[in-house]
Amino acid sequence: MKHIMEMYGLKIFKYGLKIFNPSPHTPIPKANRKNKIQIIKDKISALMLITAFCLLTACEIIADDSGGEDGYEFVPITYNIGDKGPGGGIVFYYDPDGFTMTDTSKKCYYLEVSRVDMGNLAWALDGFDNTPISDTSEEIGTGRNNTNVIFGEIGENAPAAKACIDYSGGGKNDWFLPSKDELYELYQNRSYVGNLSGSDSYWSSSDASMNCAWAHDFYNNNPNAGNSKTSPLSVRAIRAF
Repeated sequence: MKHIMEMYGLKIFKYGLKIFNPSPHTPIPKANRKNKIQIIKDKISALMLITAFCLLTACEIIADDSGGEDGYEFVPITYNIGDKGPGGGIVFYYDPDGFTMTDTSKKCYYLEVSRVDMGNLAWALDGFDNTPISDTSEEIGTGRNNTNVIFGEIGENAPAAKACIDYSGGGKNDWFLPSKDELYELYQNRSYVGNLSGSDSYWSSSDASMNCAWAHDFYNNNPNAGNSKTSPLSVRAIRAF
């Protein structure tokens, strides 16, 4: 993406030179002082319009890219809570300063949630509910790493995490089970989402103890660390961008 910006910047610069002096052998026409000032103003205005158009086009190209080998990804600040996100979900969280995704160290600004539940699923199946899951966290930006850690530890025996990893809404393959704090933000802005079950608890990807994980009761607004991992609770996938 760096190369795209450099390419557009070079084009703008070259076009600017051409506007102010179309040919090095063609002098600017003689005019009185007032006309000269107007000519310069007109050319500056034209150059500003061209620059704005080229930069906007470059930003749109970069925003559509998933990162690229150079690691550049620019997301224009154009989404409001409740808007449709890039993955076809609903934007429910925005941090103007950005937050760091702990699995990649990349900065994101938004969280979007899938439009449908993944179903009522266990966090871990019988026999795997007492497997120690190391290195899960609760903060915003940790859910994707949590989900990968859970799946890496018990794989197919982690139905909630697996359902989010398998989800491909909007053609995106980076959906995950939200962390405890990410799930809380989803509760806070649930009215923008509309079809979350108000009588159910939703699983987070944050481990709580040997046999329990964090969930959030959407009926009583109660984060709960006492849910057995084998309990079938609601699951909703989210993604960051």
